[in-house]
Amino acid sequence: MPQLLPVQANRMISLLVISLFMVPAGYAEMFKWTDAEGNIVYSQSPPPGDIQAETIKPPPKVDTEAAQEQLEAQEKKADELREGRLKQAEEKGKAEADLALQQENCRRAQANLANYQRPRGLIAQPDGSRIRLTEEERQQKLAEMEGLIKEWCK
Repeated sequence: MPQLLPVQANRMISLLVISLFMVPAGYAEMFKWTDAEGNIVYSQSPPPGDIQAETIKPPPKVDTEAAQEQLEAQEKKADELREGRLKQAEEKGKAEADLALQQENCRRAQANLANYQRPRGLIAQPDGSRIRLTEEERQQKLAEMEGLIKEWCK
């Protein structure tokens, strides 16, 4: 087992050295020219003979830290926009639910007002029974329903 460790270390060192030589190749100059047969040739070595070649510069190196910061800023902005849209949709849904509740309360208050406007009428109770209100009770309920209508039927 102790001998495997140096072998693994040698492999790691070899891979590191190879990778160091491969990195600059990606940033080497490129040459573009047209050969005698009219084919466009791209190469890392200059063309043979007196053939004119266009030198293609490598792309600029990327500042990975700045790119990472920019990506994180874009992700944060996207998250903020998403949260804003979700909050806006939630508020819209709540406003729609509040409006529906207000309209239902208005409808019920108007229906109750119509019931109390009939003198000597029978009024349905929550348990399903019907009772006749005194004139004083009826007037009190009329005033109460008119107040609810002012509150709910805007």
